[in-house]
Amino acid sequence: MNSRPEDECPHPAFFQEASHGLVIPDMRGDELVRLVGMHPEEPDYSFRLPGHTPRIRVSIAGTVTEPQPRLHSIVCLPDQKRVTVLHGADVETRQRFVPGVHAHIPISAQIDDHEPMEITQLPTMRDMVREASDEKEMEVWPWSKLPDL
Repeated sequence: MNSRPEDECPHPAFFQEASHGLVIPDMRGDELVRLVGMHPEEPDYSFRLPGHTPRIRVSIAGTVTEPQPRLHSIVCLPDQKRVTVLHGADVETRQRFVPGVHAHIPISAQIDDHEPMEITQLPTMRDMVREASDEKEMEVWPWSKLPDL
């Protein structure tokens, strides 16, 4: 990996989940896949990936962007003759949002022409502490004295 300034996000390779030998850079999504010795009845099984790159539209706090999707993962289930492709996209924000700290971050995503999906957020730490205090599970002072953000 190349060195990156500390204030930038980690290198994209950091988010790869496959072992190093299985990471494939920038696929189009319509490649021919050949599986040898992985299908119960067909020793040499091949197929073409679907080739559809979805249009992704993201809204964060009222700002709408259409980031460039990239093929993130391919899951092959040879015995079912099934393949699943997962696309993802990165979106820059004007400020840092911390789930569980910010009270509400209005985020939604839309894939192709489907209805937008609102992204569900975790309760804030303050809400969890207040709930625990209300249930008398723990003593929360001085947490309960903190001002709202």
